[in-house]
Amino acid sequence: MTLVQDLDNHQIDYFVALALGKRPELENKACYVDGKVFDPHKNWSIGGPIVDAQENLAFDKRDPKNYNASNKTICRSWYTRNKGMGDFSDCLMYGSTYLKAVMRTIVCGKLGNEVELP
Repeated sequence: MTLVQDLDNHQIDYFVALALGKRPELENKACYVDGKVFDPHKNWSIGGPIVDAQENLAFDKRDPKNYNASNKTICRSWYTRNKGMGDFSDCLMYGSTYLKAVMRTIVCGKLGNEVELP
């Protein structure tokens, strides 16, 4: 098992596709969905609509361990499991860009903090 925080590039893309209910394929260190490159970790034309569709996301441009650092983006999400019950999962992920942070957060929120690499 691999921590979602440790996923990078095409791995992030693969698990985002799974989290969105798509059928991804990995080939030559790239992720494909329906025969097209799927790279939401770096491509705003693909990643932007995914970000827009999410609820309960919060961003910060600091590292919580070093509030003076500005080289990481923090993305946090919370997903209610049982409406009205107050039961929620909380995902706090980091990334060198906003897209990497939010894509990791989506994977964590939908698939858990650990995933099995294909």
